[in-house]
Amino acid sequence: MLLEIPTKLEALSLIGDKPLFRDCEIVSGALPPEFLLKEAVKEDSTHWIMPRLFVLKNDHKVIGSGGFNSEPLNGLVEIGYNVAPYYQQMGYGTLAVYSLIQETLHHDEITTIVAESVVSNFASQKVLQKNGFVVYGKGFDDDEETVKMKLNLHRNTT
Repeated sequence: MLLEIPTKLEALSLIGDKPLFRDCEIVSGALPPEFLLKEAVKEDSTHWIMPRLFVLKNDHKVIGSGGFNSEPLNGLVEIGYNVAPYYQQMGYGTLAVYSLIQETLHHDEITTIVAESVVSNFASQKVLQKNGFVVYGKGFDDDEETVKMKLNLHRNTT
């Protein structure tokens, strides 16, 4: 699985009834919500909020998406992700989160990654735990109780 970052023009082609991405089939449920794509293609948006697409290169399929909710602030960045229902519980979520973590390691200013999951979404929490995240609190999102999780990045300074 590859993590692909679309250009703004490619992101525009993902909006609407017949989304396109390079030579790939887009699996139902793989794309981020349309409002995120519209935010990402704005002229003043940065690469941080451009959704990343999870692509099975050999199968030419987009099976999910994820990314960063904003630019890093005070050493912290928040991630979000989704995998199309057909491809869930096959390890792709774990690999997707791992890929997002690897991307942050290229930015020394990032010390902590956070994520939030609806309390009832045990599979998502397990994906985050497999990647080293720990629970640090609870919250609410759209009137649903959430679990807040974080990963403190430890870098070698030698």
